[in-house]
Amino acid sequence: MRKIYVIAVGRLSKEYRQLEREFLKRIRNLEIIEIRRSNSRRETKEMMEKLKSKDFYVILCDVKGKLMDSFKFSNFLFKLLTTKDVCFLIGGPDGVDEDMLKGVVNFKLSFSPMTFNHEVFRIMLLEQIYRAIKIREAHPYSLH
Repeated sequence: MRKIYVIAVGRLSKEYRQLEREFLKRIRNLEIIEIRRSNSRRETKEMMEKLKSKDFYVILCDVKGKLMDSFKFSNFLFKLLTTKDVCFLIGGPDGVDEDMLKGVVNFKLSFSPMTFNHEVFRIMLLEQIYRAIKIREAHPYSLH
């Protein structure tokens, strides 16, 4: 299987870091790259630097993105992974500089019309990636 990357602005607190470690144990081929918080322009520039090194399918996590349920997300993710590595981008509190990302982002994904704290959202994304794997394996976890 190809690799999944998450480029996320900000560090996780101790409690969230522990949850992240649990998901990282369960999800093979996943790498998290943290971007230091500053302002949206600098953060986006640093994301762009990280994206230059590989040919990714880039998914921006954005409140204005497309909504999908867990089963559609699983099918979407695994279809992508047959041809490319996938990289999810999670911006900081001020979002990302979308002008800088034009031509780089392939898809915008939303989990909800609500806005979430970056730490909470990062764990939610990892959980959905894990759930997508379990759906693919027809594991009972995916049904709850």
